[in-house]
Amino acid sequence: MLFKKELRNGEVVDHEWLIYSPSQRNVCCFVCKLFSSTSSTFNSSEFNAWKQANMATSQHENSPEHRKCMMSYHSLLQISSRVNSQLSYSSKMNVKEVCRE
Repeated sequence: MLFKKELRNGEVVDHEWLIYSPSQRNVCCFVCKLFSSTSSTFNSSEFNAWKQANMATSQHENSPEHRKCMMSYHSLLQISSRVNSQLSYSSKMNVKEVCRE
């Protein structure tokens, strides 16, 4: 279950931050690759030690650096959502204005 994890309540959720590169045959944390200022197994050399994969993903996910990067990522998503809402609103207002003419 490398790309999923089981929560304490039994729910299974995706590791949304983990991506696989078929050409490189490894995985990496795209969030840390984008936002981290330090190097880790999951954002520099990419990870391909499959025997330790489950433990390594858990350790990475709980690391302070990954948590910081996830906060940055979610902040960016919120900003992006607000920008998209504003653009959508502006577009609708432009259409209304054109329709009145």
